[in-house]
Amino acid sequence: MKRRVTFMLSILFACMLTGCSANNPVREKGDYYLYYTNIEETGLQKEIYDAAATSAEELIPELLGALERVPRESSYMNLLTEDLKIENYKYEDHTVKLNMSESYGTLSKTKEVLLRAGLVRTLVQIDDVEYVTISVAGEPLTDSTGAEIGLLNEDSFVENSGKEINSYMSSTLTLYFSDAEGSSLMAESRKLYYSSNVPIERVVVEQIVKGPREEGHMATVASDTKVLGVTVVEDICYVNLSREFSEHTMNVQQEIPVYSIVNSLTANCDVKKVQISVEGESNYVFRENMDLNRYYERNRDLIQQQ
Repeated sequence: MKRRVTFMLSILFACMLTGCSANNPVREKGDYYLYYTNIEETGLQKEIYDAAATSAEELIPELLGALERVPRESSYMNLLTEDLKIENYKYEDHTVKLNMSESYGTLSKTKEVLLRAGLVRTLVQIDDVEYVTISVAGEPLTDSTGAEIGLLNEDSFVENSGKEINSYMSSTLTLYFSDAEGSSLMAESRKLYYSSNVPIERVVVEQIVKGPREEGHMATVASDTKVLGVTVVEDICYVNLSREFSEHTMNVQQEIPVYSIVNSLTANCDVKKVQISVEGESNYVFRENMDLNRYYERNRDLIQQQ
């Protein structure tokens, strides 16, 4: 189903939405958030909104239309202007495909990312929405290298839990996950926008915990593992993980979880060595004989050539 709409919106949302099947579950009528920028245009702010619709098909236009409203807080600013509009959108296969007006391409990088994040955060609140794509005047949105941005969801924008976004950084990370046999590491490229409040080292470890996205790659760390702390001192990264790291082990060789973290950190961050502790305890043997009371360096022998 394709609907053409022209809006004067408060904020632009780049999100991933779920499909429009009549049998899909719907959210009860209730509270959602509308997103705006702060007066400095360096971060997002939100206001609660009581939606009338319950199905994704009705909620999408309602929330997008609600973005036209003037924010109650005078220090908040609409992200969209009369010249910056959603020309049309299409909702299918759990994805909302937004087609923006040509003026979208003239935005500064900071405002463009904030717009994108705001749209994502708004639309993925809908139970049946998983992804969002953005095109500009019918052409797919691309990054500075010319590569298509593709599908977006809330995991595309990383920040400190419970804290509002101040500004975004952008990185393309090389993360290492296990192969299907659990005996070697496979590289996976992942582009992220994350809060400038969050050290890149922590972002890397959190992405390893989230697990792989590519087919044929296996998780190396249990998804319920908590990242308790990540600190860098003199080129050494100290990673403190919850006990789930050691207790909920994956079906991989014992060195794979450790070097999944070590290789990912040394590939993306200005660190040469990594020490891992469990609940603050480094005098610990992981699995059979992986002594954590030492510094681990990048292990290229475990990386499978692709």
